Amino acid sequence: MNNSNSQKFFYINLLNVLSAISVIILHTNCFWTVDVYSSRWISANIIECLFYFAVPVFFMNIGATLIDYQDRYGTKEYFRRRINKCVIPFIAWSLIGTLFSVFKNDFAIPSLTTVLNEILNANAMSVYWFFLPLFGIYLSIPVLAAIDKEKRIATMKYAAIFGFIFNILLPFVNRYSALNIASVSVSIVSGYLFYVSIGYVLSHSETINHMGIMIVLGITGLLIHIIGTYNLSIKSGHIDQTYKGYLSLPCVLYSVCIYLLGKRAGEKLNNKERFKKVINYLSKYTFAMYLIHLFIIQLSFHFFKFDTTSLIFRLFYPFVVAIICVFITNITRRIPILRRIVPE
Repeated sequence: MNNSNSQKFFYINLLNVLSAISVIILHTNCFWTVDVYSSRWISANIIECLFYFAVPVFFMNIGATLIDYQDRYGTKEYFRRRINKCVIPFIAWSLIGTLFSVFKNDFAIPSLTTVLNEILNANAMSVYWFFLPLFGIYLSIPVLAAIDKEKRIATMKYAAIFGFIFNILLPFVNRYSALNIASVSVSIVSGYLFYVSIGYVLSHSETINHMGIMIVLGITGLLIHIIGTYNLSIKSGHIDQTYKGYLSLPCVLYSVCIYLLGKRAGEKLNNKERFKKVINYLSKYTFAMYLIHLFIIQLSFHFFKFDTTSLIFRLFYPFVVAIICVFITNITRRIPILRRIVPE
């Protein structure tokens, strides 16, 4: 692997590790469980908004790493890898999640239809919702990969720009202003495919232009998310989700900024061998963290009485969960019949 590829994969590993830990932080935060008038909800709201980028950055990394898959292997191999890496673990952990729910609900045995519905609708564990758009993205990528490579960057840039304008910006403007601009959707990058396209564009940009402007826009998006959610929630007496949503303008601006900062950090830290070694090691466990962290959180909350609203707990415990995930995954990967459900 040449130096440019090594640098590219390092910042992608860095962003994957950051995203995985951010997901755990979101799920140990008390944002959804404490009263909005509680003083601890203020910090919970800030934490929620600060780490909200996790899923968008994960999808951006998919665009960065998979659209050019034909440089490495064919489409048949592409689907074989996706099945091994995601489909098999999704089915296995959904079954485990269903059994886990039976345990939590005093062993009320579900019907076969209920089990199938739980799996097919990604309801076995609440965090598995992301598998459904993920599978849609995986099915779409061979179409994007079919674009002539010489035209691919320009085409994806076109899709990202107009997808941002028509799928993200204008709906936001229509919703929060007196304007009523006709709705036009750029279907090729609808939904989370927008992040795939922009991830590809950003990963293939040798230089980051207008970084200062992007940081200002990212901070603006973050502040809109934090302050808007706070003000509307305090006004209504319950959590107001007006400014939430992974495809809302505040989240998009902030997530793109985080991605660019992650890329810049990867370039700066690529020669720090100890740090690089730790990140590259942890990157082998990020998908396993997504899969099993909620089991660990819920079991620990069941057996131990934590003050889950404590700020120290919410900032410290996610790293304990991450370490436990690495430990469990290490053991599981040593067992041949189980190693396929915790792939790298």
